[in-house]
Amino acid sequence: MVKSAGVLGRAGSGGHRGRDGAASTETGCEPLGTRLGEIVGGAGGLADLVRLTVEDDRVYAGVRTSSHERLLKRRIGEALDRVVRESLGADAAVEWRTEPGAFVELEEELDGGDAEAGADAPPRAPGQPGRWVRKERTRYTLDDFVVGECNRVAYTTAMRVIDDAESDAVQTLCLHGVCGVGKTHLLNALADAFRRRNGRGAVRCVTGESFANEFIACLQVGRIEEFRRRYRDVELLCIDDVHFLGVGDKRKTQEEFLHTFESLELHGGRVVLASDEHPKHIKSLHAGLVSRCLAGAVLRMDRPDFATRVGIAERRLAAKGLPWDSEGIEEIARAAPGSARDLIGMVEKVAAYSGMPGEGGAVDRVLVHRVLNECGGVAVPRSIRVDDVLRAACHAAGVEVSEVLGPSRHKRVVLARSMACWLLRDLTRMSLPEIARGLHLRTHTTVHAAVKRTEERRRRNELTNCGGDLQDVRVRTLLERVRDELVTNARG
Repeated sequence: MVKSAGVLGRAGSGGHRGRDGAASTETGCEPLGTRLGEIVGGAGGLADLVRLTVEDDRVYAGVRTSSHERLLKRRIGEALDRVVRESLGADAAVEWRTEPGAFVELEEELDGGDAEAGADAPPRAPGQPGRWVRKERTRYTLDDFVVGECNRVAYTTAMRVIDDAESDAVQTLCLHGVCGVGKTHLLNALADAFRRRNGRGAVRCVTGESFANEFIACLQVGRIEEFRRRYRDVELLCIDDVHFLGVGDKRKTQEEFLHTFESLELHGGRVVLASDEHPKHIKSLHAGLVSRCLAGAVLRMDRPDFATRVGIAERRLAAKGLPWDSEGIEEIARAAPGSARDLIGMVEKVAAYSGMPGEGGAVDRVLVHRVLNECGGVAVPRSIRVDDVLRAACHAAGVEVSEVLGPSRHKRVVLARSMACWLLRDLTRMSLPEIARGLHLRTHTTVHAAVKRTEERRRRNELTNCGGDLQDVRVRTLLERVRDELVTNARG
């Protein structure tokens, strides 16, 4: 947050401020300063993004970033130039300068007084100097977002949204995926990063429900133009749960959002949306909105894979200052295969138990098993059948089911057979003899040997060594991939 732009005065002249917040120096400059202050004050929150200065009959507009310059020129640039020409001559114009250092002192002043002023400080009317404000804290940051194969493309594209290079910047990004895959985290973290780089006035991040409620409220009290300024005079608009706009009769709300979308596109603004469904599949969504989404980057975020879940668990435990070992982390990741929220909940349970008397504090396999036994983890569906596991293991190994059920000892067939034994033992309550019968094996000792051998290879993180597309794939990775697929499908 920075102070309002009414810093108008000759360099070194020590000007004063009038009631409207615009500074003035000598009597001869006061009309110009007042008129410029009125224009800047009428821009609402954008007034915090610029400092105007009169030096030797020239007017300079100092901004923190080039993004602010583009935004302000679009909004008030023409009006400022007109006033300057009327006061200083036909050839005069506002000169824009990027000078982030000019805002540092004001930011420190505001932040430093936060404790004194608190949240009860009086609000600032448009055009008045900046006020004491509560420091903003965000729950989601890019530093906390764990990148994996499940979200890498979405993350990389999102980073291009906040790229200052206009030629390469993504203008429209739509993220979609089931609940718990990190859409809200990435969306809000993106807005936070953009805000830190470009200032509070440059970004707006809300949910679809908040957008609809705010629109209706402003419509009812006749403040629709104020609503439009808030949503259209930004560089980045982020809306989470945009599928909410397709619920019920929200025709007017969708039309307003469509016009907002069009306005931002026309002026080079950027839009990021998140939804549980692909835009084409959101019921009752305006065709114009669907079309604009499809004209941008529409990317799916998948459920976190095993490696990503391990990374999330490690980061969460590190934030709590808890030590762990690799087996403990892997048990947590395996206990919550579907959703990042389930995983975070599991970490919270484990963290709570680690601080109990008698516990060593470290998160290991024993502690995680205790938590699972006493509190219950994320229940693994028991509807998984032998046929499901067999088909999934054969697909992963690239062999036919008939080969696994036959006498073949080909490397890939042995791998698929061993994987099926391990997965059935892990995901079902079947006994060893039952698994042997289901896989057409002679005795249960064959199943026991296969499970033991596969677990050892998984623990050592060995390669499959099966050639072709599996040559550089590790047994652990393959097992977790098939396991996640089975659990996810069983949950529907």
